[in-house]
Amino acid sequence: MRDELYIDGTKVDMGESGVSLEYRSNILTDISKIVSNFSYTIKLPKTKNNLRLIECAHIPSAVSSFPYLPHVGTLLRDGVQIVDGANVVLMSVSDTIEIALSWGNIQGFESILNSDKTLRDLTELPLSGAWSYWWKLRTPDMDHPMVNYGFNDAEEGVWYHPVIPVSELMRQIATDNGISFEYDRESVLAEIRIPLLTKNGSPEQSEECSLILVPNGMGNSSDSGKKILFERISVSNYFFSALLGTGAGGSFTAGVINNFVNTKYSVSWNLTCSISGTIPEELYLVMSIGGTEIMSASPYSINGSKVAFNLNGTTDIVGKYGKIDGNIEFFIKGLQDVNVVYELSGDMTLAPDSEVTAYDGDGYNNRYYHIPNLPDIKQMDFLKAITAMLGLFAVPKSDGTGIRFFSFDTILENKSKAVDWSMKIVCAYYGDLPRTISYSLNGFSKNNWFRYKEDDTVKGNYDGKIVVESESLDDERDVITLPFAACDYSGNMVSIPLYSYNSEGKLEMNDIEPRLIYRSGNDGTIASFKELEWGTLLSKYYSSYQDIVKHPKVISEYLRLSPVELKELDLTVPVYLRQYGSYFAIVKVKTKENNICEVELLKI
Repeated sequence: MRDELYIDGTKVDMGESGVSLEYRSNILTDISKIVSNFSYTIKLPKTKNNLRLIECAHIPSAVSSFPYLPHVGTLLRDGVQIVDGANVVLMSVSDTIEIALSWGNIQGFESILNSDKTLRDLTELPLSGAWSYWWKLRTPDMDHPMVNYGFNDAEEGVWYHPVIPVSELMRQIATDNGISFEYDRESVLAEIRIPLLTKNGSPEQSEECSLILVPNGMGNSSDSGKKILFERISVSNYFFSALLGTGAGGSFTAGVINNFVNTKYSVSWNLTCSISGTIPEELYLVMSIGGTEIMSASPYSINGSKVAFNLNGTTDIVGKYGKIDGNIEFFIKGLQDVNVVYELSGDMTLAPDSEVTAYDGDGYNNRYYHIPNLPDIKQMDFLKAITAMLGLFAVPKSDGTGIRFFSFDTILENKSKAVDWSMKIVCAYYGDLPRTISYSLNGFSKNNWFRYKEDDTVKGNYDGKIVVESESLDDERDVITLPFAACDYSGNMVSIPLYSYNSEGKLEMNDIEPRLIYRSGNDGTIASFKELEWGTLLSKYYSSYQDIVKHPKVISEYLRLSPVELKELDLTVPVYLRQYGSYFAIVKVKTKENNICEVELLKI
């Protein structure tokens, strides 16, 4: 057996021993714990060629970036390329140069595994779009299926919420991280939907809804001070409406109307004006909402009759149903009747904070942004949840571009493609008996629970379990608890209690855990949950899996596998061993010397 190794296209000098490789199928492993195929430590001699390749990184004073940059490895065995595009890591240098390889593009998951990015960090939703119109939708449609959200049919100002297909989210996670996903059961993924159960805005909304107000004159005095008027301007019909006032010369914008719930506003204004007469000692530029003073600034400069104010900051939470309700207006407070204000200059920017919540008015021409209203769930936790629900496991795609999510059923269906390894077994003794056999799988207990997240608003029990009949195991464990809560039913309709009525009969929005629904009905406008109960999921997608793990048999053997067979190894295709008259799923293959491999197999 002769190994040849190339790093970044340069052939390295090999030592006397070959390269030991390990192939992992990741079968029965959740997506957050999968590992790449890898080599054990490869010890290279410290030849001139090898030292030149690592840029003399063994010398402390050397300026070398080699240990800190990714490198590409290719491994040939007896002239056959069995590993290509491997990730090469320089581990250490002592008497030898120690490196390791990993391949199979599981490393493409690293940006997801090691990231705290949530679904709200997705860059776009190309199918659903960035937003939809937020209006009084009385007739459900495919993107707003019928759900009992807790409001009466006659309730004004309440809408069926949009839903997003999980297949679209999974596709975008892959795109954002530079990999690709391929799925078994892809059609099912398109029918599982996430209802958007919040009313969050977005930075795009904030920027789009910012207003520039140009001061033009003064209105009448009041207890709040002398009102500042602005030029008539075009304003966002989504966020603000102009409140008109009158002054010398005609009608002007006297302020704006707040139409949002629990909204913070940022103000940036350097105002310069002239004030006739004696300038009062206590003088303020005031922002008022609903007659309540929210923000103020005293003059930072007085030069003769010229007075300059700097009003900057973010308001407390205000809104139509929030802490304060009313029109947003601006005053100069502290003026006397004899004072006249003129020569106003300095445009004022008024913008919603980036956390602005969605419009709660008549709804027409108002946008509901999708990404900010996705559940605040880590992308990896989301992938783990969806693949667990459908009984999917991960392997590298054969073309090296990403990940394939396959089901246990796929291995069974591939029996027709099974590879006969009967003549490959290296027998250590007489008799058709495996080298070793065990009767349990790592991480399993007697009762293996699959659960939904707890939520006080959910009354039913929608969890399920897989039973392994072995008295030697622990009593129970939780295989997974989804980051979603289950859904009850109200009559024949899925119930998500997003709204409720208080003691005064007023509608309130509740803070509840994220949900999943299944789109059903001939036209896809009806939400269902029966398909997503764990009992249904385990029965439908874990049937063959349960049969295997209930009485597992795992054997290990030494087999002689050629470089060509290693190159063509497909971990989703089972192998057949005539000695035992059985098919087996490949769990692990570890190469040794002289084409001998230690193989771990699960009887199917």
